Amino acid sequence: MKALILYRKEDALKNREYIRLFAEEFEKRGVGFSLAYTDNLENAELPDIVINRARSLRAAYFFEERGVRVSNPSEVCRLGNDKFLAYEAAKEKGVPVMKTSLNADEIPIPCVVKTLDGHGGSEVFIASDEKDRLEIIKKLEGRKLLFQEVCDTPGRDLRIYVVGNRIVAGMMRSSDKDFRSNYSLGGRAKRHELTPEEVRVAMQVMEGLKIDHAAIDLIYHKGHPVFNELEDAAGSRMLYANTDIDIVKMYVEELMRNI
Repeated sequence: MKALILYRKEDALKNREYIRLFAEEFEKRGVGFSLAYTDNLENAELPDIVINRARSLRAAYFFEERGVRVSNPSEVCRLGNDKFLAYEAAKEKGVPVMKTSLNADEIPIPCVVKTLDGHGGSEVFIASDEKDRLEIIKKLEGRKLLFQEVCDTPGRDLRIYVVGNRIVAGMMRSSDKDFRSNYSLGGRAKRHELTPEEVRVAMQVMEGLKIDHAAIDLIYHKGHPVFNELEDAAGSRMLYANTDIDIVKMYVEELMRNI
């Protein structure tokens, strides 16, 4: 049996430790393991399973069409890399989301401006007035954007880690300096005991999807959790830094059960 982990070249270097954890777990189970890049798919030897950490929908389709098990499947990858599609899918399931539009004029200022496929919070901005919004749009020229109402509790969000459609843990992220609370942007993180309402929202998001390993991010508005993002290639640094949960081991065990 062979497993392949897929990255963009520029991302593989900064994720060397994460890749090493996967290599160790597969090797313990006698599974061959290798790293491949999205710019060389045609020359990759077909494995039994592909872990798509490149967030590449093209790669997901490429391997699925050849009968290879892809993790996460293309539908999860699609929703995890198009925020507007994810919001629309969530609303169809009755999941609460902030008012969102692809048309800037439909969302009152102040508003949040996001790229559809951004990750880590680096392409999320608040426009406090019309001048702000125009400057942000110009800065992100050529990118697909969405516009969203601002929640009433900025600087705080909940990341819910999922393995095999089961909730593993919740990590509350917060920042006193930024409306974005991402750990990669310097936000604080601590283990959070999920409320029944938070569990319900996460389970609604997962409904109909086959999630091997991902994260569901919630923000808060009027005292209630609101869906913010499905991260199909979720980072796990804060989980390893703040808990004894070995999410890579759990992920590999899940894959081995279902291959």
